[in-house]
Amino acid sequence: FNFRFPTGSLAGHTVGNIIIAALEKVTGSIDEAINFSAKMLNVRGAVLPVTLKPTTLSAVLEGGKKIEGEHNIDQPNIKLKISNIKSMQLKPNGPVNPKAIAAIKSADAIIFGPGDLFTSTIPNLLVKGVAEAIKKSSAKKILITNIMSKFGQTDGFKASDFVKVLEQYLKSKIDIALVNNKKPAGTILQKYSKEKAKFIGPDAKNLKSLKVVQENLISNSTIKKQTGDKLKRSFLRHDSDKLAKLIWGLV
Repeated sequence: FNFRFPTGSLAGHTVGNIIIAALEKVTGSIDEAINFSAKMLNVRGAVLPVTLKPTTLSAVLEGGKKIEGEHNIDQPNIKLKISNIKSMQLKPNGPVNPKAIAAIKSADAIIFGPGDLFTSTIPNLLVKGVAEAIKKSSAKKILITNIMSKFGQTDGFKASDFVKVLEQYLKSKIDIALVNNKKPAGTILQKYSKEKAKFIGPDAKNLKSLKVVQENLISNSTIKKQTGDKLKRSFLRHDSDKLAKLIWGLV
């Protein structure tokens, strides 16, 4: 499913996206297409779209400029000076998938990230009814902060900034923050500097309102970009096994 075609008419596309797109046509529903794919792969757990309708994500910058489309927000021109994001919008912002709301209501823990804060995490909270359901939930709310900042989104961010912004959209408090405290090697930082990305400091002193768990969460393996992939990718990753054990212990 992760294989990406390097050449030809399908260049840049992954097998998974093509199969899910075909299954949506066959079943008539993106929800059913994902369910069918999950059965094919013997997936444990469930993948639930937060909404079943196509939406457009947009960002309003501090200077007032509006950027439409996830890709345009995600990868701005690195040669330009980009203002900080002031607010995010999703149109239409519903209807919410009732299965997603049911999962939130029955959850023991609700985990945010890691991932692009403004284009991966927050869009889910913009769907009408989601933030409200999370606020009412008695589940532990756990945020995993990113290892590196992202140009045009989280420039100059510390761990506390991730908490602050997420709580702004949630309109409720986070209970626990899992923060990486291991600074990557200098050679890796140099590679990231070309993308104007910097290490995100733990700054635990600014996170006194919640429980903070600081660990070396960086995976020993890095991601190699596939041939045919036109998007910029973060090659550092969190150690998924270590994260899973930490979260399981907290829950």
